[in-house]
Amino acid sequence: TRHRVLTQVEEAERREEIFGSKDALQQLLGKEVSIYAYSNGRYDEEILAMMQEAGYKAACAVAGRPLNRQFDLGPYAYPRLSVEEATTLFGYLTGMATALVNMPTIVTASLAASLVPVISEAVAQNKSETILKRTHTAMRLANLITIPSFVGMCVIATPISAMLYAIPDAGPCIAVMSFGVFLLGVQQVTTGVLQGMGKTAVPFINMVVSAAVKVFLSWNLTAMPSWGVLGAAWATNADFGVAALLNLFFLYKYRRYMMDIMHTVKLFIAAGIMGAVAYGVYTGLYGIIHSNTLSTLAAICASGIVYCMAAIMLRAVKGEDVASIPKIGGKMAALIDRCSIVKK
Repeated sequence: TRHRVLTQVEEAERREEIFGSKDALQQLLGKEVSIYAYSNGRYDEEILAMMQEAGYKAACAVAGRPLNRQFDLGPYAYPRLSVEEATTLFGYLTGMATALVNMPTIVTASLAASLVPVISEAVAQNKSETILKRTHTAMRLANLITIPSFVGMCVIATPISAMLYAIPDAGPCIAVMSFGVFLLGVQQVTTGVLQGMGKTAVPFINMVVSAAVKVFLSWNLTAMPSWGVLGAAWATNADFGVAALLNLFFLYKYRRYMMDIMHTVKLFIAAGIMGAVAYGVYTGLYGIIHSNTLSTLAAICASGIVYCMAAIMLRAVKGEDVASIPKIGGKMAALIDRCSIVKK
């Protein structure tokens, strides 16, 4: 028995592989052998019939082989991934999607690190209002960056994947994990605030809990053929989300802090408009010039401008947010206040 590809050998050799290997293993182990793994995942209708004749209860194939799709029914053709397919999908998730998700959160990670000393100072001086004010400011700035990043990545995930990696197949992973940009930003900011308050163990415990949720979901979702690697992506989002929610719970418990829901809604509205523009520009331009790179860059630039305008008009960005910028802050603040369609 040499675990040969059954579709490439004669019937006698097939029987030797299927029946002979079963008998040899049962004698060696002293237990029933009831599951077979097809070499290279290949099989046909005659092989399926032999599996039943030999008394196997199940057999494992390879998911997604066009040759096998018409037979992928019942326990004798359970889909699984080949080593090459699994490695490719793992690369889509960790090497491409995760890398893109982490890019916008570089800013929020720096913001979270800078929060620790300023929050610690306010706690030492017992200035509760200062703590809340600085937390609100940090969260506003984080959401200002992460929400449009999430929407943009989600809407044109496949074009971005094709432009950066020359592999459009990574698009679904990027689209799913894009939601994690917003959740991770919230987690990082709230972690910085809790650490500044001296509650260093709280975010750590929350991360352990969220990691357990991720492991549980990854184990179950990735085992479903309809989810596959996207199950791991959703599990990662759940990890970020659970940690963020737990952090927010403890911030409310200790300081009665709550996110500015209205400001967040305004940002999502502005980002939604931005997303529609990004999709429209990419689709329209690609239909004319047939260049993915140029169409994607044009969509990013146009949608970025639209997002800034929408955020200002909805007062998601206020004059006071930029007034402290040296030299140009005053003029920018006046311009923003004049452009806002939502009044104070």
